[in-house]
Parts: sequence; C-alpha cells; structure tokens
Amino acid sequence: MPNAPAPAAPQHAAPDIPAAAATPRHPREKSAGVAYALWFVLGTFGAHRFYLGRYATGGAMLALGAASMALSPRAIGLAGLAAITVWQLLDAARVPGWVRAWNDPPADGIAG
Repeated sequence: MPNAPAPAAPQHAAPDIPAAAATPRHPREKSAGVAYALWFVLGTFGAHRFYLGRYATGGAMLALGAASMALSPRAIGLAGLAAITVWQLLDAARVPGWVRAWNDPPADGIAG
C-alpha cells in the first residue's frame, strides 16, 4: 500500500463548558483575595483602592497614611492613624462590592 492514508488521531470530546464560562468576563478581572491581601498588608496606604481602580480616594488614603506615619510621634499623627484605621475597617466591608462592580460592569457603560 504505497499511498495509504495514515490512521486518524482519536477525537476527544470537548467538555461541556459554556463559552461564557470558559473565557474571562473582563480582560483584567480583579480578585477579592488579592484586594483583601493588599488591604491587610498595605491598607494604610490605600493599595487595595489602587488595585480596584479607585485612584482618587487611594491617593487620599496614601497621603493621609504617609503623613500620619511621619507625624505619629505627635498627637496629630496619632489622630490620623486612628482615622485611617476606621477608614480601613469600613473598606473591609466594601471590597466585595467593588470587586463585583469591577468584574461585572453595566452593559450600557452607565453606572447606575
């Protein structure tokens, strides 16, 4: 048999995964785990807010955190650290909503 066709490779069935589940919904999808890790380690400086695209308030948190650390030997610095601590605790409850909002933006692009 000089020109016999080669045997075909076995065909494997693709798993039953919907196309929407197989691909990420957002090219830069964010993780709540990463956001909470940043909140825990660098929350005083607003790292979790920068990660979730909240740059203005992240910058404010960075400025307040850095100034409070620098002034911590004085009462005003301790007051700033107290304010940052309260802000961080409030952010802990808000992170899941921010991650959800980032990963599932409105279809028409208008925030409501």
